[in-house]
Amino acid sequence: MSQPADHTVHANHSPLRSALQGVREAIPLLGGYIPVALSFGLVATQAGFTTWEAAAISALIYAGASQFLFVGMIAAGAPLWLVVAMTLLINVRHVVYGPNLAALLPSSRHWPWLMHGLTDQVFA
Repeated sequence: MSQPADHTVHANHSPLRSALQGVREAIPLLGGYIPVALSFGLVATQAGFTTWEAAAISALIYAGASQFLFVGMIAAGAPLWLVVAMTLLINVRHVVYGPNLAALLPSSRHWPWLMHGLTDQVFA
């Protein structure tokens, strides 16, 4: 069985070194993000959105399932209030995810901001 990664920050680590370590540890997550991103781009352009609009949707809606929902519902002519309501409903699971992760970062005043980057892959 493999050993868990050591996520402790040592006093001799510079902020740059810590950031680079974070980048290295995040690389495996790309295997889950890239196929979804490509699929979303294809679905959005097939639904009539431009490449720039698809990129803007991805930048503004940081939730894969919600991006697909947004494109599908807008393409079908759903009212915006319903699209927003369904997006909130899909993402309500983060109400459970966030507090569970917050317990791992009790000494950090930055954890509320870090929760904005929470995804299913990060939680797993």
